[in-house]
Amino acid sequence: MNTWTIAIAVVGLIAKILFDWVKTSPEQRAELLGIGTKTFNYLRRFIIVAFFITIIGFSALGIYLFWASDAALGRKDVILLLMHVFNLIIYGYTALEMIRKIADLKRRQREAHATDGIET
Repeated sequence: MNTWTIAIAVVGLIAKILFDWVKTSPEQRAELLGIGTKTFNYLRRFIIVAFFITIIGFSALGIYLFWASDAALGRKDVILLLMHVFNLIIYGYTALEMIRKIADLKRRQREAHATDGIET
């Protein structure tokens, strides 16, 4: 399969999606936009979580490899250790703050839903 075949297929797919979009009713468009927005938000959250897990994991692995190494230490090794410690502290703290903010937001949403049924 050459590059031109793939390019033509992609252009054709984009054209078909645009033509189908034009033919849909406004209600269907709103529904599709809602599905697309939800999908985008889930993917965005997944990518952010995967990013944090990867960086924290690699930093912890780097610290462990420094600790378990029997080789002579050089400047490069010490700089890498400092970098891994810095990454672990900063990204770990940021991840914990994000988790705390999400938990607070969910708690506030539950409280708001619980008070919706109560009239004052």
